[in-house]
Amino acid sequence: MHPAYRRDVDGLRAVAVLSVVAFHATPSWMPGGFAGVDIFFVISGYLISSIVLANVARGTFSLADFYVRRIKRIFPALILMLAAVLTVGWFVLYPDEHQQLGKHIAAGVGFVSNVVLWRESGYFDVEAELKPLLHLWSLGIEEQFYILWPLLLALTWRWRSSQWPLILGIAALSFALNLLRARGHPATTFYLPFTRIWELLVGCTLAYAQLFKADELARWQAKLFFSGESGPDAHSRDLQAYVGLCLLAVALCLLDRYRVFPGWWAALPTMGAFLLISAGPEAWVNRVLLGNRLMVAIGLISYPLYLWHWPLLSFTRIISPDEPNSTLVLTAVGLAFLFAALTYWLVERPIRSYRNGPRVAIPLAAIAAVLGVIGIVAFSSILPPRSAAFNVAKYLRPSKETLFPGPNLQPITTPLGRLLAQGSAPGKILFIGDSNIEQYYPRLDHLLTQNPDAARGIVFASSGGCIPIPHVMENHHPWCPGVIERGLAYANKPEVETVVIGAAWYAYFVEPMARYSYYFDDGRVKGPLILGATSADSALQALETTLSDLTRSGKRVYLVLPIPAADSADPRGMVKRSFTDLRFRIEALPLDRVALAKAYGPLKSKLTAVGQRSGAHVIDPFDALCDGTICSTVDAHGEPIYRDGAHLRPSYVRHNIHFFDEIVLPQS
Repeated sequence: MHPAYRRDVDGLRAVAVLSVVAFHATPSWMPGGFAGVDIFFVISGYLISSIVLANVARGTFSLADFYVRRIKRIFPALILMLAAVLTVGWFVLYPDEHQQLGKHIAAGVGFVSNVVLWRESGYFDVEAELKPLLHLWSLGIEEQFYILWPLLLALTWRWRSSQWPLILGIAALSFALNLLRARGHPATTFYLPFTRIWELLVGCTLAYAQLFKADELARWQAKLFFSGESGPDAHSRDLQAYVGLCLLAVALCLLDRYRVFPGWWAALPTMGAFLLISAGPEAWVNRVLLGNRLMVAIGLISYPLYLWHWPLLSFTRIISPDEPNSTLVLTAVGLAFLFAALTYWLVERPIRSYRNGPRVAIPLAAIAAVLGVIGIVAFSSILPPRSAAFNVAKYLRPSKETLFPGPNLQPITTPLGRLLAQGSAPGKILFIGDSNIEQYYPRLDHLLTQNPDAARGIVFASSGGCIPIPHVMENHHPWCPGVIERGLAYANKPEVETVVIGAAWYAYFVEPMARYSYYFDDGRVKGPLILGATSADSALQALETTLSDLTRSGKRVYLVLPIPAADSADPRGMVKRSFTDLRFRIEALPLDRVALAKAYGPLKSKLTAVGQRSGAHVIDPFDALCDGTICSTVDAHGEPIYRDGAHLRPSYVRHNIHFFDEIVLPQS
């Protein structure tokens, strides 16, 4: 039994999918658009639970029939999209990208994409844009939920009085886990079902209340939205819908990728969706705004639109040599709408209307299984992509080289936590910073292993994405708090004679490389690090104070400026792909030092002044990596010298970067 069709719910689907598409196309259009997925969760929980509960109550529920319906609903569009992505991927991806795609194909078929992606990287990472099947994480959560939830509802029906507290209890537990883990474990909280199912249960709660606690629900609505005791009237339902719409607007427009999410913030879109659905189809917002023909039409194709839009945008970013322009992005979005409409009318509707469910579901499941096997074959490299024939391996190898740490670094315990050290000689050198200070380790390791008796010992207080400035914070690198503090505390030890501080300063202070929400907050000044802001000046002052304190305590201090970095320095970017040329062309061009000096100049001047005023020695890697006009991206043998666009290649550093030699080997 299906609940009565509601046009406004399809309209709400349209709001959800348009928000996600807008966010993925250009985040500035709708910075909180990713919360559209949370709206989908509520809708899904509401509709599916309504069907299951109604059928359980009538005694007509069949678990087999439920899964047949899910296969008919989910698999047709999913199979089409996966087959298309697999085909395009074979044509345009590098071997390692194709291997990863194979893994994601298999994960998508098995509805475990969220688990696989959780083990790789965060949803908002730049690398995430280059994963054509990133969006299947949400489908994984839904289907994992529906493996057990209908069965649980059916089994507990005989103890009907316990179902309501069971639903509320599981929802509360999931929400509490979400709150407890959101800041310290953001990827886990975002991707895994335990901290997400409360959103589906918000919809389930409404479905249960409407079916079995209608009077109690009506009384609560009347109390909350100023209606009579007999239940909500038209005005109170309109007010409820307005409040729900406002919550969605706040979530979609004011949230952004820099906030801890889901956490408390996820309550905005979920409760907004809850209020809109519970207001009923006659509320003005639902009847006029959500129930109009255009919104309903988009809602009907929302599932295939969600499936198609991200692979199209992702491949646009993969193939485009530069950041895709607005024309390419809009073209990809337009194609997504076209493919979604064709999928819905030519594939989804005919299959869903076919009466003999098993006769359709079994072949669909078999086709999906075949795609999963092909994905596994691709992942195992048995099925290489077309690019393997173009000898691109030379430009892919650098990204596989280990950046940090090396096997010779050993953990040491300090009162504030663990650091990494190598060498037992007195007069230790402490390195503090992010992955850009860690990139110099291969040379340090070479000096220590080749000169074990003469080289100074080294200690690292560092981690990727952790800027070495006190009072600078960020919401997506939970491992950063305490890293710099441990280093500065260790610097006070008498055996530490030298302190080296470095980072990818440009990535924190200058747009558009400032990809995360780094901000300064010392209790008096709070704001972003973007160069020119008062808060950025305060951060630089905090750095100067730190350096000055170290020099006054008798330490020899070095401040390392950023390396020349650019996307074109990335060896992978030297292999050119395009929409019009099916070949894989190599283009290893040097960086223009004049242009880089213009871009880096203001920040480097400020950092140099900070170093000079504090008594620190300033090291400029530009002097080692560039001549008067260019900065090379390959060595004399044509081998790339960068690991990616922002880090030097470890093997190159080991033999060619010498500006730390006299620090580690003072007699050399």
